[in-house]
Amino acid sequence: MLVEAGEPAAALTLLGGEPPDGPSAAVVRWQIARGLANAAAGHPEAAREAFGRAERSLPHEASSQGGPASGVDRAWPGPLVIELADLHRQRGEALVALHDPSAVTPLREALAAAPRSARHRGALHADLAVALAGNDPDDAAEHAREARAIAVRIGSTRIPARLGPP
Repeated sequence: MLVEAGEPAAALTLLGGEPPDGPSAAVVRWQIARGLANAAAGHPEAAREAFGRAERSLPHEASSQGGPASGVDRAWPGPLVIELADLHRQRGEALVALHDPSAVTPLREALAAAPRSARHRGALHADLAVALAGNDPDDAAEHAREARAIAVRIGSTRIPARLGPP
């Protein structure tokens, strides 16, 4: 929430420099939060390192849904779930904040995973619109339209704000 409120330095202070003790899923969530806060603070290398650690921390064995963890929706079943689409979505969001054109790949992967939340779908479309704006304005415009349509349907003001002024 601090990052969304424009206070990434406060978020980094609150998160601290060491991961919390606890389940592996909590540590991965912490790494993702550090990555987002570092991206918002303009620290690209620290953001990339945090997302790299998060991805390396995901289990490589088969999940309860059968198949390798890299190909399923959930890496950890139970009360604290890490959805791989969330990792892609949040990595893409961080790369958009860093104005990195490579944001398109994780955002498309997250969108292809069919996020169940309309808010997440809207945010993905908005971030894709921003990421594609320089290289593919037609595709960017389509994603912006979809983001705005979802925002209207769910009454979101944050999704259109990701796009900037209309």
